[in-house]
Amino acid sequence: MNYQPRHFQDLPEPESIDRSLSPLMFPADLHAVEIAGGVYWIGAGSSAGWVVTSEGVVLIDSGMGRREVFEELERTAGDAPIRYMVYTHGHEDHILLEDRFAQVAPGAQVIAHGFVPERLRKYEELRPHINRINSVQFHLPMPVSERAYKYPDILYWDSYSFELGGRKFELFHGRGETDDATVVYLPDDGVVFAGDFLISALPNLGNPYKVPRYCRGWIETLERILALNPAAVAPGHGVGLLRGEQEIQAGVGDTVRALRFLHDEVVRRLNEGQQLEQMVAEVRLPPELEESPHLRQTYSRVEFAVMAIHRSYTGWFDSDPSDLLPLPRRAIAHELRTLIGDDKAIISRAEALWSEGRRQEAIELVQIILRDVPDHVEARQTRLRWMETLLQDDRCVMSRGAWHSFADQDRAFLAENV
Repeated sequence: MNYQPRHFQDLPEPESIDRSLSPLMFPADLHAVEIAGGVYWIGAGSSAGWVVTSEGVVLIDSGMGRREVFEELERTAGDAPIRYMVYTHGHEDHILLEDRFAQVAPGAQVIAHGFVPERLRKYEELRPHINRINSVQFHLPMPVSERAYKYPDILYWDSYSFELGGRKFELFHGRGETDDATVVYLPDDGVVFAGDFLISALPNLGNPYKVPRYCRGWIETLERILALNPAAVAPGHGVGLLRGEQEIQAGVGDTVRALRFLHDEVVRRLNEGQQLEQMVAEVRLPPELEESPHLRQTYSRVEFAVMAIHRSYTGWFDSDPSDLLPLPRRAIAHELRTLIGDDKAIISRAEALWSEGRRQEAIELVQIILRDVPDHVEARQTRLRWMETLLQDDRCVMSRGAWHSFADQDRAFLAENV
């Protein structure tokens, strides 16, 4: 947390993610780009693409089902019906709810990898939990909805091909952000729809709120895309449509190099017996990758990627005997606070650490008080001030969501108790 990538200073001032059109996540100009004849892509926060053929349209992802996306589809395809829809994976921003599907694609068939139904069933079972963590991650209200997802009609496992109106579509499976991901390749046009294997930023390999991702599979899939020698690659998020060999080698190639570096560095350190905390503190991208415009840490960050790779190869135990059968952290905080016997001394030392730039240590000290006494006014005031500073400094959506959450909690508490 004491580390901020150098490129942060070049980014626009962060906006609260509760604004629905943050420039870091959503483009202001929602217009489809024609990549090749009849092949369109729109960067709509969560992207979508479509191919217009003589027999109808193939839609790739949903762009969160946004009205503007389907207005653009109608503008470019006229009244041509949607015959097929491909889910590049089962995340909610790439699929459609049943009622929305009935509005925009009646009669179409949905194609997806065989693991997508399992993902959708998990989302239905865990709706309150997932909505709660998404509300923290994105700092957006996420009311629990009982609306049903549109499940796939056609499932495949390794690869799947079909034709419509003389256009060929080749789908293949890869593991990256999810285990159910699909890449769509149009061989006649040399166009790849990469889904969330590319997001115009450092890959979302490490997410503090979600299950582990698949670094090795991510690398392999991106290398498979490069081997196709495509003319264009469309990402699943962002506005970074890649055209031509130079752009594709830079965008896809830099992502491969970054993932491979992080993977190999964590594996090397694991084999040397290093602990995770040391890896998180020390592992950084080489300067030439950190400064790549395709790897900006605006969504996730290197520290989270390191944690995710480590977690994919190890169990949860970190070889500290006190962590094998851990007590509630509040119990230990109570003992420490009792031993110190002076909350003002704890806060004073925390303030000194914060002023020295040792922010993680400062927060750890204040948390000793707040784990034991959650209604401690001075500790809450101190933490709120720090959270507001982090929200000014940090351009990464994933960590900003946490700072927002704690700041909101502290503001609500102080409004009632001061």
